[in-house]
Amino acid sequence: MITVKFFVVGLLFFGLLLLVIAYILWRKRSLAFRFATLAVILYGVICTLLFFYVIEIKKPHWLPRQLVKKTNRLKAIRGCDCTWESLHLSKDDYTTFHKPAAQKITQNRYLRTEAQRANWIRHGHLVPVAELEGFGISYLNFSTAHLTPLARKRLYELGRRFRNNITEVKQKKSYFVISSLTRSHRQQERIKKRYSRAATKDHSTHCYGVAFDIYRIVSPNGQCTAAVEALEKTLTQMQQEGKLFLCPEAKCIHVTVCH
Repeated sequence: MITVKFFVVGLLFFGLLLLVIAYILWRKRSLAFRFATLAVILYGVICTLLFFYVIEIKKPHWLPRQLVKKTNRLKAIRGCDCTWESLHLSKDDYTTFHKPAAQKITQNRYLRTEAQRANWIRHGHLVPVAELEGFGISYLNFSTAHLTPLARKRLYELGRRFRNNITEVKQKKSYFVISSLTRSHRQQERIKKRYSRAATKDHSTHCYGVAFDIYRIVSPNGQCTAAVEALEKTLTQMQQEGKLFLCPEAKCIHVTVCH
């Protein structure tokens, strides 16, 4: 997969090549042609600056984005969405359970900046999350694929147990999709501006690195009934075991890990 870094290197190389060609032509043409060449170069510089600006807004830490594996090859239908309507789950109050758990697990370590994120990764407070058995990761606009070691352990366990709880053989290859993981405070603020009614107004547990959102199940041919039941069963089991706090929402299931 071509990452943003490789694309930027290619863009810079192409720009340098254009400058060399422009210089050669500059020495052989008229004054009018020189002005036209300057206009083209200026246009290229503006486009490059705009490109970097978009990348900075969309992807501040230059981390590779991940796409849900094989989503485009499997038919997804509305009945496979994971919401408070499709999954019958008990809700743990966000203020009473989710936030105190996040603060306790991380010793109130709250992610504010991208520099802080890099520091946490260096010191092992955040670890990368890879797509393993039972789940995939969607295109991440407002978070990165990192969690605390405990949260990653819980997510991997959830994926394995979800697969084991699927009773239909034809749906054994189903997986649930994670739409959001760890966010910085800056990313959370951007979400609040775009989704003012849905986003957490105060500190989100995503900013502690101990939360993730499940928004869909992908199954062969869109037949996900057994997979939805398996996810509901697995989430309830781990909730009752004191491993997860759940907050079913209109567009996803918000999960905060606990000890």
